[in-house]
Amino acid sequence: GLSVMGRNALLQRITSRDNAYIGIHGHLADGFTLRDSVIKRNNAAGFDAWHSGSGVKVPTSRGVNFWNNESSDNR
Repeated sequence: GLSVMGRNALLQRITSRDNAYIGIHGHLADGFTLRDSVIKRNNAAGFDAWHSGSGVKVPTSRGVNFWNNESSDNR
């Protein structure tokens, strides 16, 4: 997967699919924007989605924006 740490990051036209753990992760990523992207079939290894695996997780971040993304079949 992909991890973002830092302010005002922009991910645009990203395809994140079939990752074993997390598709896209952000930590202390205030102002993070994800747009025009596909997040599909992540956490393929079946980790506990409540605590770890997922399509997208952006904890401990403020002002996070998601625009025009397709997210499907993530565990």
